[in-house]
Amino acid sequence: MSYPKTEPKANFPQLENQVLDYWQKNNIFHKTISASAAKKPRINFTFYDGPPTPSSKPHVGHLGVSAIKDMVFRYRTMQGNYVIHQFGWDVHGLPAEVTVEKQTGSKSIDIVAKDGIETFCDMCRNGIMLYADEWRKYINRVGRWVDFGDNGQEYTTMDINYMESVLWALKTLYEKGLLYEDYKVNPFSWKLGTVVSNADAAKEYTDVIDDAITVCFELMDGRRILAWTTTPWTLPGNSALAVNPKMKYVVMRDTDGVEYIIAESRLKAYEKQFSNAKKVGEITGFDLIGLKYKPLFNYYNDEKLYSIIPADYVSDSDGTGIVHIAPAFGQEDFIAARDFDNTFPVILNVDDYGNFTSDVKDWAGENIFDASPKIIRYLQNNGHLVKKEHYKHSYPFDDRTHTKLIYRATNSWYINVPAIIDKLLENNKQVNWINAGERFRSWIENARPWAITRNRYWGTPLPIWKKGDEIRVFGSIVELEEFFEVKINDLHRPTLDKLEK
Repeated sequence: MSYPKTEPKANFPQLENQVLDYWQKNNIFHKTISASAAKKPRINFTFYDGPPTPSSKPHVGHLGVSAIKDMVFRYRTMQGNYVIHQFGWDVHGLPAEVTVEKQTGSKSIDIVAKDGIETFCDMCRNGIMLYADEWRKYINRVGRWVDFGDNGQEYTTMDINYMESVLWALKTLYEKGLLYEDYKVNPFSWKLGTVVSNADAAKEYTDVIDDAITVCFELMDGRRILAWTTTPWTLPGNSALAVNPKMKYVVMRDTDGVEYIIAESRLKAYEKQFSNAKKVGEITGFDLIGLKYKPLFNYYNDEKLYSIIPADYVSDSDGTGIVHIAPAFGQEDFIAARDFDNTFPVILNVDDYGNFTSDVKDWAGENIFDASPKIIRYLQNNGHLVKKEHYKHSYPFDDRTHTKLIYRATNSWYINVPAIIDKLLENNKQVNWINAGERFRSWIENARPWAITRNRYWGTPLPIWKKGDEIRVFGSIVELEEFFEVKINDLHRPTLDKLEK
């Protein structure tokens, strides 16, 4: 048997282009769909392709994902399934808004203040498909078989029927008791002025070196109590100090007769500071609960503030065994304060864009991270700084702007994922996992409430109407039209903002 001669050095890019050209000229992709559609009985397999964002170019990171998706599609097609391939574009949210900001050189909040929400949303609508053609070329060049709309399959998340499906999903969750509003601490992007989900906050952790400082607070009886923090900018919002009721603390007296309270197990870390001091007493955290202290800053005078409260999570692994509590900037702080008193004040003195509010008179309008060195100097000049050191730790960053995230109390709507963990785990058993099964199961077991509120402009608004104690959640355009007695042709802002009853 003779075989055709082959070139000793194959030109693989040329061969790939020849295959792609053959597929296109002979309409191979659509022929495979037609062949499987004609089978009796027809077995449908719906493939939901997580839509890419066409506001940025595809890169090498998309290649592996494309290959895996295409393998699923082709395997099912080879099995004779009629594969319904829903390809589309994710055009909502921060990527679109960031694109407009880059194009204009202005922040979204400034554009909205000058030209209005409608103008800004139109800019997002018109600019989001910037690299759609690049994506189409990429998808075809890597050999993926997808329907780009030849059969009416292509969609975008700004299509009104797609947005209406989101309304339906949210109303369904509300009717099942899984959608609720709450005030709690969430990961927050001060650069973008919005809450981010716990999943997004976990995407990018970076090792950073921060200033860790130990500060002394003066108790009303004249003794000092030491607290440690890696976020000096939260100190103007200090509301309480937390101790572990079961932990042993010591009272150290220096040569001037001033007494300091610190966890006994943390004394070694402060050998230099207490080199000339002697121990004059031992107490438990329980003995400290309820004691009042003087604030570092004279910004607030609520009588419930500036007390020592209990918190079992306080440890002696680092710091002083006493935790500075700023309920607006830490979920554990928030819970500890509200467990102590469910009406405990929450001091929120940082705005959506990471600047101190007018409450913080010394640094009003300044970015919290820029103000931190100034706060440290203030504490030093006023005799409150005991120790300053560099502290290396892993810290969450916003994966879009690559800036530090903060934790900030906000009023948000949540999906109560923990309420359905058992059902999720049961359904997860039906998935044929390859390698990742245990990791995904662990993720489900530890799932937390999902904050879905975003303080943004371009996206599907939450279809929630509130008036007094009345709350309505709308699941369709018809429901909106019937209730507000208007014709609705768009579900974006500011259309829904203008609806009144």
